[in-house]
Amino acid sequence: MFRISPNGTYTNLYSFDYSHGDQPEGALVQGSDGNFYGVAAFGGTSTNCFGGGCGALFRISASGSYTTLYSFVGSPSDGGFPDAGLVQASDANFYGTTSSGGIQGWRNSVQDFCSSQPSAVSNQSTYHCQFATPNIIFTIPSIAGETYQLQFSSSMTPTNWSNVPGVSVTNSIGSLLTLTNFGGAVGPQGFYRFDITP
Repeated sequence: MFRISPNGTYTNLYSFDYSHGDQPEGALVQGSDGNFYGVAAFGGTSTNCFGGGCGALFRISASGSYTTLYSFVGSPSDGGFPDAGLVQASDANFYGTTSSGGIQGWRNSVQDFCSSQPSAVSNQSTYHCQFATPNIIFTIPSIAGETYQLQFSSSMTPTNWSNVPGVSVTNSIGSLLTLTNFGGAVGPQGFYRFDITP
């Protein structure tokens, strides 16, 4: 990973190694937090794909601070071998594709990688989620006295949302909440949101 100035001054920011991702492909995208996000087609920590890693998603700052955000594990849990750039949508999440994996094996998989952005209710991020196969773990800021119910939908149709059983909490003090959707990472593919009620 490199930076080059308009006058040609070259700086090497990061040298990839297999465990953190190998052979980065696709364009970098600068996130709303100022960091750069991208994918490596191979490498990562999984040993489930040909020769080992199934690829990785990474973040790197303008100064070269590198973080592996996710290592793909391939079929049937998720995708493998991402080879195109990410896009950041208005919901602050990053979206991308993999060239293989998913529930259909050597077809493809669309991934949604959780991000964070400034919150109107606090100085903390609006939310964060991570995949800890087989679970999905959500961390969200909360307001005292509100109930947060995780909902799932197989499509973005407004009437198609249903409550995820057992993933609801009322916070009495207002702070970061951590909720776990057990088995969510290997369940049906779809979308998540929180229904918030006073």
